[in-house]
Amino acid sequence: MAAYSISAVLVEFDQAHDRLNTFLTSARDFRKADGNSIHVRDLEEIASLALLKLSLAWESFVEDSFLRYLCGAKSSAGVAPVLLAAKEATLSAAFRSLSAGNKFLSWQPDTTINRANKCFDKGAPYATAIKGAKSDLEDITSVRNRIAHRSDYSVKAFQDVVRAHLGYVPTGMTPGRFLLRTLPSAGKPAIEHYRTLLSATATLIANHT
Repeated sequence: MAAYSISAVLVEFDQAHDRLNTFLTSARDFRKADGNSIHVRDLEEIASLALLKLSLAWESFVEDSFLRYLCGAKSSAGVAPVLLAAKEATLSAAFRSLSAGNKFLSWQPDTTINRANKCFDKGAPYATAIKGAKSDLEDITSVRNRIAHRSDYSVKAFQDVVRAHLGYVPTGMTPGRFLLRTLPSAGKPAIEHYRTLLSATATLIANHT
C-alpha cells in the first residue's frame, strides 16, 4: 500500500495560496502600456479570479487530505485519525467509497462535517476545524457563486453576505469590490480575511493531533 503524505498536500495548498497572494499584491502595481495604473475595476476582476482560484485550491486540499486520511495517512504531527471503517487501499478506492458512483464530491461545510462524522471518530480532524470556519466558508461559497453565476439566488446570497458585514448593500457592489473592501469585523480586506482563514483551517486539519 502506498504511503500517502498529508504534509505534501498542505505544502501544495500553501504554494497555491502564496502564488495568489503574490499575484494580487503585485496587481496593485500593474501598469498599462502608457505607464498608468490599471483601472480599479480591473483590479476588482483580478480579486474575483483570485477568490475562484483560492476556493478551488481549498476544495482540492480538503478532498486530497480526506482521501489520504481514509488510506491511513498520518497528519503532519504523526497522528492518524481513528477510522470508523476499514482503511482504504488506494486513493481511487477511497474516492469510490465516498462518491457512490458520482463523478465529483461536494465539500461544502455541512457536507464535509457529516462525511467526516461518518468516516472518523468524532469527525476529527475536519468537524471541529470546519465548524469554527463555517460562517466564512459559506460566505466564500456565496461570493464565488455570484462570480460564476447570474441567477437571482446567487445575487441574493451575495447581497446577504455584504449586508451581514457592512450593514447594507452599497450601490454597484460587485464581488470583486467587496473582496477589496475592508471588513469592519476583521480590519482587513475581505480577500485577505478569507485567505488567512483558509490557510489557518488547512493547517489545523493537516496538523491533527
